[in-house]
Amino acid sequence: MKNPSAPDTHKELRRRIEKKPRDAELHRELGFKLWKEGDLINALIEFRKVLRINPANREAPFALAAISRERGQFQKAFEILFDIACPESMPTPHPDAFELRRLEHQMRIFPAPYDTIDWKEFFAETERRVRVDPAYSESRMKEGRICLEQKCYDKAIRTFTRLAVLEPRNALVRLHRAMALSARRRDAEAEKEFSETLLLQPKNAAAYKGLGIIRARRGDLEKARYAFTQVLQLDPQDAEARRWLEKTG
Repeated sequence: MKNPSAPDTHKELRRRIEKKPRDAELHRELGFKLWKEGDLINALIEFRKVLRINPANREAPFALAAISRERGQFQKAFEILFDIACPESMPTPHPDAFELRRLEHQMRIFPAPYDTIDWKEFFAETERRVRVDPAYSESRMKEGRICLEQKCYDKAIRTFTRLAVLEPRNALVRLHRAMALSARRRDAEAEKEFSETLLLQPKNAAAYKGLGIIRARRGDLEKARYAFTQVLQLDPQDAEARRWLEKTG
């Protein structure tokens, strides 16, 4: 049941915000009040304002994730948590090393209402709900491919890494992650991903070609020729692989 005095409290808070629209603490206070009352959409709006005012704020993203989950938006919650664990300023992690649960210790620095949330279950359920949603995978694959086509390689890497966290044995996801890493000239990581793709799908011609190009770039011509030969055995019509084979011969 809502507190009858809530509207007056909000009016006073909003008056203070009108005077100091760039005061992140005021937006935070209003966000918490709205969250407590169940006004989740407007609570989200206030915490987003906190982040716009202060992008380094550590608390607002957790609030956004928790509120998104409360609204049943598990996909959004997962992506927010991924970005908390792996900020864009940090190197994108290998999918096998990523685990949302390692964020748990960070929650302990925040007071109520975070201390009422079972974070272990929060992470487990969020990953589980997103993992079994084929529409999420399809939409993010499409997004990642568009990023590759537009040469937005860093965004493509993050998109495919998030997918690989959820679907580590999906050869198509690992292949596209490798392609994005290779385009960004992160060759050591790309080589591992192309190799991982081939473990999952041994007759993947695109993975062999990716390996060949990386090895040719670093001057390992014998291994490059082997990779291009494998491509042509799988797809004799691949003109690009044939050119590379001639170039490395």
